[in-house]
Amino acid sequence: FVAAGFFLANLARFVDRPGFCFPARRIGKAIDRWRTLQLVAVLTISWLNLALGEPAAREQFLHSIRWLEGLIILSAAIFTYQILRWSPMINSVGDDLHTAVFGGKTVRIKKLLDAGRDGEVLDVNGPTKRSEE
Repeated sequence: FVAAGFFLANLARFVDRPGFCFPARRIGKAIDRWRTLQLVAVLTISWLNLALGEPAAREQFLHSIRWLEGLIILSAAIFTYQILRWSPMINSVGDDLHTAVFGGKTVRIKKLLDAGRDGEVLDVNGPTKRSEE
C-alpha cells in the first residue's frame, strides 16, 4: 500500500522554495517519465512471461483469482493517478520570477515587480499557488 501512495504522489510538485520552481518542474517531469517507463517494463515482462511460459502454468495463472485482483488494483491505481495528474487543481502551479520570465508571462512579471499601495514589493522569488497575489 505504501508503494501505491508513492506512485500517486509526485512530491516535486509541492516544492515551495524560492528560485526552485523550474528545477522542481523538471524533476516532476522526469519522475513522470520514469514511472511510465517502469509501468511499460512491468507490463512487457508480464506479457512475455505469459506468452513464453509453459501452457499449463499459463492456464493456471490466468484462472487464478490473485492475478485478477492484482490487475484490478493496478488498473485502479493507474486510473486514479491519471485523473489526479490531469485535474485542474493539481495542474495549477504558481510562478516565481524565474518561471514567469521563462514562460513569457508579462502580466505576472509586472505583478511581481510592481510596488503595492504602501510601496512594498513582493518577494520576487517567493512562489505562490495563486497567481492573483
